[in-house]
Amino acid sequence: MIPNVKVDFENVLLTKYQEKGYTIIHCEYFASSKYANGGWVTITKDAYLLNRTNNEKLSLLHAINIPIDPEKHFFKNPGERLAFTLIYPQIPSDWISFDFITTPQHVTQVPLGDEVSGWYHFNINRNNSGVYRIKLS
Repeated sequence: MIPNVKVDFENVLLTKYQEKGYTIIHCEYFASSKYANGGWVTITKDAYLLNRTNNEKLSLLHAINIPIDPEKHFFKNPGERLAFTLIYPQIPSDWISFDFITTPQHVTQVPLGDEVSGWYHFNINRNNSGVYRIKLS
């Protein structure tokens, strides 16, 4: 009989990315209170990291636990938490800080008259681990 062993594939995948020198961004997002069910969320393929000093960009390689546009994650309740991880190439050693930027399509279910804006997280200080945690709204 084969023992029932649970393998945490996401952590195995993250460990392999980290060992190979990729940049790992752990994100936390809470569903909007503007909608009875919290709305929906997605990430765009062109979400990027930006070095404002030289305008160099790093493109998204992989997303874990969040769908890539046009797929959507639908919330059940306002305030519901979604934790997800984004994988990027290794940040060059000459970057002191960087910005995380997405285009406005990450949330497109917007009440009439409201402005759509993307996710932005500015001035993230580069570290030696290559692992970062950010909260998005």
